[in-house]
Amino acid sequence: MATENHWQVVPFDEFELPSAPARTIMQKGLDKFKRIVGITKSEQNDSQQDDAPHYREFDRAPAVAALESSFGDWADDDNATSVRWLISPPYSGAGQCARDWAKQRQWTLPEPPPAENLSQDSLAAWQGPKKGQPWVLTTLSAYWLRDTQRMTFLRTLLAALMRGDFGKGLVVCDSWTFAFIQRAWTFEIPHSYCFAAATPELLQQVGIEARTKQARELLAETRGNLGVTMAIWALQQQENPTRPELPRDCNDFTAFILHSLLLHHGLSEQQLISVLPLIPAAQRNVQLANLAAHHIIEPKNNQWRVAVTAYPLVRDMLAGRGFWLDQF
Repeated sequence: MATENHWQVVPFDEFELPSAPARTIMQKGLDKFKRIVGITKSEQNDSQQDDAPHYREFDRAPAVAALESSFGDWADDDNATSVRWLISPPYSGAGQCARDWAKQRQWTLPEPPPAENLSQDSLAAWQGPKKGQPWVLTTLSAYWLRDTQRMTFLRTLLAALMRGDFGKGLVVCDSWTFAFIQRAWTFEIPHSYCFAAATPELLQQVGIEARTKQARELLAETRGNLGVTMAIWALQQQENPTRPELPRDCNDFTAFILHSLLLHHGLSEQQLISVLPLIPAAQRNVQLANLAAHHIIEPKNNQWRVAVTAYPLVRDMLAGRGFWLDQF
């Protein structure tokens, strides 16, 4: 008997956040951080799971099957030329799942343009999709930089995608980049989809054995983001976990840096200078060092990124300061 697949692709505007078990507002306020990254010894022993799966190491085949179930008819239709969008919250794994689906379908995977092309209003120099060859763009956050010049390429690319210049393809767009596109420009993007929020059943499918109430509480705090949930669950299983904690002296500079890192899914220090030129060098260096010391950001591939276990804390902090957020 086949195991039920709890991965599901849904229209973007039908995404629903998971609900939490009933609890008082006071309990939620007092216990929020503890629920996200802390766990008592008795709870840890109760879980009986010493070797939690890494958030990047789950079996992606069921997710690929869900993509095929949702997009298969469209992909098989030789007359279909429309572009579809898969919106990907940070650390959710949606981009890699779409890459696996593209390889399964033998669709092309164009690479982002060189950084020097981002200020150009022409796509001619980019080795992008060829019309007549179905394609998947998996990292749209790498196609722009929010400064005075390097949003030009993305604006030109979006217009070409809306016109159908490249034919049939799937765009995987980071949720923070998608939120920026929706607010900054007048593009109406049809055919947008996302993976449904993770459920306790999906957690069990990827190898996390948690009590239902415990899983529901964690999923409510991580807003159903599977990758973030898995990372925090793994942290909770450690005997002496290194817990992210926002610095007490967070200020506007802190928020601007963190928002920019999420907007682009990571930035080098040189890119941060371009995106946030008004932050003095000394202040920027202090902020980066302080955030890294508190395990809020981490270096990866010569870029600074918000640490996966710190993501709920950072998102809540930005929400409290009135920043534009993604829809997840």
